Amino acid sequence: DLKIILAHMGHPWYEECIAVIRKNPNVYAEVSALFYRPWQYYNILITAQEYLVTDKIFFGTDYPFTTLEESIGGLKNVNQLVEGSNHPRVTDETIDHILYSSPFEHWWQQNPLCVTRVDSRNTRIDSGGTRARNIFLGKRIKPVFVYIRRPGI
Repeated sequence: DLKIILAHMGHPWYEECIAVIRKNPNVYAEVSALFYRPWQYYNILITAQEYLVTDKIFFGTDYPFTTLEESIGGLKNVNQLVEGSNHPRVTDETIDHILYSSPFEHWWQQNPLCVTRVDSRNTRIDSGGTRARNIFLGKRIKPVFVYIRRPGI
């Protein structure tokens, strides 16, 4: 039941990372810090599409070294390098899946340390909400990252 998340798509072993997440059901990867190297980012996502593992890749920002907006822009603009060429495109479906991925659904489905509660503004705070926070022994701990909820959900 151990879940493993390979940060930065296993940098610099991207292709090996993709093979590992393909062959192991409890191994995932995330894309933080990849947009700094757009050509590698593009090739990583194309390879992930070809190996049908985009459902095991989560969004990440590399905060505090970059902003959420920069990280989102890097993902959404990954195809700019191949504009006007015959190279394959990273599909909108892949980009949306990564951007709106919910790692908490995979990592902490049955974790007793994740608690659902309502804050003072009656906003739901849990491991599946936009304002995700982990509560450990009554103390707030800084989340590893926050995922973005798809509009309308």
